[in-house]
Amino acid sequence: MMLNAISMDNVCLHGFMRQKERVAALTQFRSNLKCTLVATNVAARDDEAVKIFTTVSVTRREQEAQLDNEEFEQRKRNYRVKRWIQAGVDPDMMEEGLEEMRRKRIKAAKKAKLAKIKEVQAQIQAEKPSKEENRLQNDAEDIDTSIKEGLKKVNKKLMKKDDRFKDVIGKITKIKRKADNVKAKKELEESSAKKKKKIKGNKAELNNK
Repeated sequence: MMLNAISMDNVCLHGFMRQKERVAALTQFRSNLKCTLVATNVAARDDEAVKIFTTVSVTRREQEAQLDNEEFEQRKRNYRVKRWIQAGVDPDMMEEGLEEMRRKRIKAAKKAKLAKIKEVQAQIQAEKPSKEENRLQNDAEDIDTSIKEGLKKVNKKLMKKDDRFKDVIGKITKIKRKADNVKAKKELEESSAKKKKKIKGNKAELNNK
């Protein structure tokens, strides 16, 4: 059961098999049609022509649990049918009703799941354009700034090489320096004037006291 559950072809030998089934299973295993044989040492006592490369010992608890579960489901169904008969209801009709309800529940669950998936996809699609627009805008700004900086560098190089612009560049730099010096002097004068005012104010307060 466990090997069948994982889709592994196998044959088995056990005490409840007829001799014909036993011979067929051994023939399949010997001819390599089936690569897995499930048997005990006693069940495989007459097996002559096989080479056993791997022997695996397994426990039965998992398959026993599965069988117990199947038995429980069968007992549950029998009890349900018994209750329906006692209530005077057709068990087949009730089974059909239960199956229909189960199908509706599955359908509703699938529908809700699909709606949730669509909602998530819509949110993702709504977020993508905004991110793409921001990225494109940033890229455009970066391109513009890089172009402007490149043009400035090119213009400076050309102006330095051209004799006509050398004097102009020198004059412009001198004017900028003079303007910066004048601005710095004004700031110093303003700061010194403020300090003098503060000192005078403090002296006046002391004299009043």
